[in-house]
Amino acid sequence: MNASVSKSFTLSTSGFFDFDLTFFLELFFFLLLAYAVTFFFINPISSQLNARSILLDEYFKKTCILIRFGSATLSTSFSFFLEEIQEMLRQAESSKKLLDVMLDHEIITIKEKNLNILNKSEKVLFSKSAHFFELEVANLYTSAKVVVIPPFLKNDETS
Repeated sequence: MNASVSKSFTLSTSGFFDFDLTFFLELFFFLLLAYAVTFFFINPISSQLNARSILLDEYFKKTCILIRFGSATLSTSFSFFLEEIQEMLRQAESSKKLLDVMLDHEIITIKEKNLNILNKSEKVLFSKSAHFFELEVANLYTSAKVVVIPPFLKNDETS
């Protein structure tokens, strides 16, 4: 029986599947290699990948929080700037209207002053020209030694 068992672990020409001890040795070395690869190569790499994944998740969460905060701040700032622009436009329009009113008032005041000055100078010039005309007419008549009263200088009582 011992011989038959030892014969069964050797190659023979009688069977379709002949297994010997090399099959078990190869199976053992395969399992040993799979164990070594799994625990000495893949586990450190997967732990590094897991640590990197956790770090990337933290960065992603921080980035999402910062983006939300930034967009909220930006929308608040944007609406604030729009309100400020509208207020500045309103103030500019108000200032323009006020300046137009002040300019119109100043123009009217200057026109009134100029009209007063022109009226005064017209009265002065009219009186001086009438006086000079009177003197000239008087000089003409005195130089001719004839006293003639022009018709426009005559009173209705004398005629």
